[in-house]
Amino acid sequence: MKKLASVIMFWFCFSSITFAQTDDDHIIISDKTDVYTYELNSQKVINIKETSFGEYTCTGNVASVTIAKFFDHESKIDKVKIKGVKGSVPRYEMYQQKGIFYNDTKVCYFDLPFSRKNEIAQVSFEKTYENIYSFFIIPVAERQFMKKKTVKLIVPDWLTIDLIELNFRSNIRKSIEKNSKDNTTIYTFDIEDQDKMTDEPNMPGYTYSYPYLLVVPQKSVIDKEETVYFESFDHLYNWYRNINLLLNNNEEIIREKAKEITRGCESEEDKIKALLFWVQNNIRYLAYEYGIAGFKPDDAQEVLRKKYGDCKGMSNLLKSLLKAEGFDARLGWVGTREVAFELSVPLPLADHMICVLQWKGKRYFLDPTVRFMAFGEYPQSIQGKTVLIENGPDYIKEQIPALSPFMNTDSLFSVVAIDGNVLTGKSLNVYKGESRQVIMSAIQATKTNEQHDALKQFLGRGRINDQIENIQLSGSGSLADKIEISYLETRKSDIKRIDDELYVNLNICQDFSNTKIDTSGRRNDYLLPYKDHIVRESHLAIPSGYAVTGLPVNFRIDKKNYSFLISYAVNEEKIMYHKAITIVDPWIKKENFAAWNADIDALKKAYLEQIVLKKK
Repeated sequence: MKKLASVIMFWFCFSSITFAQTDDDHIIISDKTDVYTYELNSQKVINIKETSFGEYTCTGNVASVTIAKFFDHESKIDKVKIKGVKGSVPRYEMYQQKGIFYNDTKVCYFDLPFSRKNEIAQVSFEKTYENIYSFFIIPVAERQFMKKKTVKLIVPDWLTIDLIELNFRSNIRKSIEKNSKDNTTIYTFDIEDQDKMTDEPNMPGYTYSYPYLLVVPQKSVIDKEETVYFESFDHLYNWYRNINLLLNNNEEIIREKAKEITRGCESEEDKIKALLFWVQNNIRYLAYEYGIAGFKPDDAQEVLRKKYGDCKGMSNLLKSLLKAEGFDARLGWVGTREVAFELSVPLPLADHMICVLQWKGKRYFLDPTVRFMAFGEYPQSIQGKTVLIENGPDYIKEQIPALSPFMNTDSLFSVVAIDGNVLTGKSLNVYKGESRQVIMSAIQATKTNEQHDALKQFLGRGRINDQIENIQLSGSGSLADKIEISYLETRKSDIKRIDDELYVNLNICQDFSNTKIDTSGRRNDYLLPYKDHIVRESHLAIPSGYAVTGLPVNFRIDKKNYSFLISYAVNEEKIMYHKAITIVDPWIKKENFAAWNADIDALKKAYLEQIVLKKK
């Protein structure tokens, strides 16, 4: 995902991670206390002091776990203490993730090597957040099962905050206490028997699944001087806008590049497409966050010069190119489907930036970080999400359209005949929307001299007895809105002769047969990649001298969020096979796992059904 700010992942995944090196169920947090206190430093700047104390208990014989605490240029680790185990030495390093995601995050980490059952280690941290704008999320869950935990937030009377509880359950108790002596309000949350945070395949983001607090600093009054932070969306927008006013785009450089890219374009739409696809295909997406660069876009000419940028830099470049050609283009802040709260709270927690185009009375939401996404189409990650659009001193709040699954159609049409003991025919695959984006990304990721063989393997479904020949690929250019692949095929795998009967299976593409969800121990919902519409149609010529004596029963499953359909029809000349799978909502809730798995089992069973042809 394209991150606008590391704050979300920093808090949820990195605030105090425990990485198990063996079986992490052998280590639990038996007791933990986290206290966050707002105070003023010597320069009357608001700091947040965090003190954390935790007891880790080994419930097995031998286990080891890594504890990590993260910080950046606006925070620091003041003190670390480790008791109860030997050989634990804190180390401090820059944090890097997968080699392509860079930010200014540093990490303090160490191992807790337990040598016996019931051994206890005590770990304490002291940390200072030096900027009130970098302290928004307090996670409640941890990477280990917690027997007991207390979270306290101490807020002085000179500061007004809004505290929002999300994903709280009955195991969390809240109390509020007024301390008249210190002129503070103490918010206390007592947690018992809290499940650990887990990484599961295809799970929603952490903000959907685990309890946490959103801390919204609204205003402060210090020495009779009032400062407003995020009291409303007006304040949030002004904060975003003031950062964008720091941009120094070189209009002359951008104007020349825009002219070069649009040279030969005959219409405004051609120009828009050319500029969008040029940025998508010529600027490498590289997430980069350092200080204010976690929110501030890079200057357009710098992205152009470096040939890489994050979502902010790429969107700023696209906006600048469009404006150079006279279009009304703006920046927009949006929370992807990784972020549960998106723009429901006036906090700078939108994790993505896009370019918004106003053209011919309609808004288009352009994401330059998604390669091969056609103009007017939007990735699943931002569909239905609210975007905050720049509008001078004001702002526009609008919902990005949720597109139909038919926008992502993956269709296959085949004309098939029986030649002896094989099936021969010609097929045409057509991919649109996100299905096209997936195919094109796979093609581009394959070396040019290996693409033909890779396509043969893909179209042949890995069956060594079948042959794919004469592959023709069209629409792979960046301006196309669909890709077509035609080919000739000879298949031995789907036909069998027994005496005077032929058994034919037209379920060549067994789509979704491997999407059964492993529910053993799973704690989170399941996300399919995107809304989907898969169509498979085959026309099988009935060979001379044969009659159809067995035809599979039509199969249909209709649910609110998805449908499976397989049907057969026959006339004197041919058998017509049709399959349609439609995923209306790719989010599968835990309570629907059993129904989904049962439907997948039924679909797999339907795939085994065969047509029977008997010699007259």
